[in-house]
Amino acid sequence: MILILSILSLLIGQSRVGEWEALTSVIDFRDIVCIDEVIFAATGGGILKIEDNIYSTYTTLDALEGVDLSSIAVDLNSNLWVGGNSPFGFVQIYDPINRQSISTFDFGLSEIIDIQFNDKTCWVFYRDGQEKGLMKFIYNSGWEYRDSYSNYPTISGDINCFTVSDSLIYLGMTNGLFSGKTTSNLKDPNSWTLEISSMIDDVTSMQLINEQLYFTTNNKIFNYEISSKTINEDEFTYSLEMVDNILITPVGKWFIDQNNLYLKTESNDYLVTDKYLLSNFVFQSGQLLAGSNNGLIIIENDNSTYVPSRFIPHTPSTGNFSAITILDDGRLVGGSGNGISIYDGNGWRNILEIKTNGTLSISNQNDYAQFIADTVGYDFGEYIADSTLIPREFTENSQKILLYLCSIFGGFQAVFF
Repeated sequence: MILILSILSLLIGQSRVGEWEALTSVIDFRDIVCIDEVIFAATGGGILKIEDNIYSTYTTLDALEGVDLSSIAVDLNSNLWVGGNSPFGFVQIYDPINRQSISTFDFGLSEIIDIQFNDKTCWVFYRDGQEKGLMKFIYNSGWEYRDSYSNYPTISGDINCFTVSDSLIYLGMTNGLFSGKTTSNLKDPNSWTLEISSMIDDVTSMQLINEQLYFTTNNKIFNYEISSKTINEDEFTYSLEMVDNILITPVGKWFIDQNNLYLKTESNDYLVTDKYLLSNFVFQSGQLLAGSNNGLIIIENDNSTYVPSRFIPHTPSTGNFSAITILDDGRLVGGSGNGISIYDGNGWRNILEIKTNGTLSISNQNDYAQFIADTVGYDFGEYIADSTLIPREFTENSQKILLYLCSIFGGFQAVFF
């Protein structure tokens, strides 16, 4: 991703001369947490905060180590832990109230996949090249790194997910459910044991609540009673192929299967939506808040009907521009395979490729409190190949129309407005 730092005196706006602003894309919600009624999301463009229906963004100008984030969690002091997305897998402890960094741990890792707490112990699931493992942090008047663990039984395969109790760590592996005692030498592969000997399926997600471990495989949902070591499979109405991200809430079990979001209650199975590519989600104040690569999905219960809506903050459609240019009037134009994003000092307007027939949309909307996008019938290819973004203005039927010419990967020329 590209973090664009621009001197706003060169652009149209109200900022003072010499004042810097970070222009990032927060459309991709990767992970979500809540502190009281405040929502914090790890996005591709920093931390997005939503409080009382007002949102703001924390970036490197607010002491973040990086803005391309993959995970977020809350510790016992209500500070945020954020993990960097590939290829910059840093861990940072961040104070969201004072907008300042507390600590940063950079071990040269490729990606931080998940962060979980058990009181004064933090476990971080990471990827280092092709290797996956866990890091351990302990709180002792401050957070301290203790160790990392990346040696597992040969038969286990790779880690997909994990959860922790006071005494045990459970690992969802490609070849079953494994466990290890937190007091054991977890660097020794022999410290990990196959928890359920009769099951060697690919464990894709899990959640631990007291003595109940809920987990999923590619096409099944299980409840595992730890104390009695009994396992039960849930019956489900729909056929499943790639189940992931189980979440247990007061209304039932939520999980995803590719683009499908399901809810299993005590009496019914629901296909809630099949429109979005979802990541992690949380349940807050009777709503499911689900991250997607195209905004925040909010699921509400309306008389036993679960209704999805989508919130997209005002943002460019991507932060990964392959071409950038500054126009004579000071506007910034960024191009990518998604289309064109134009920043005028007040906000962004996006010009995107039509993905669904009948969705052509061109308007003069200038409400910078929400996502602004026009859709046009042009193929932007894989990416815009260079910075040849050339504006051309002409008049048609007494109306001024602005065209942009750009070089598309493969040598084609696209014209759009």
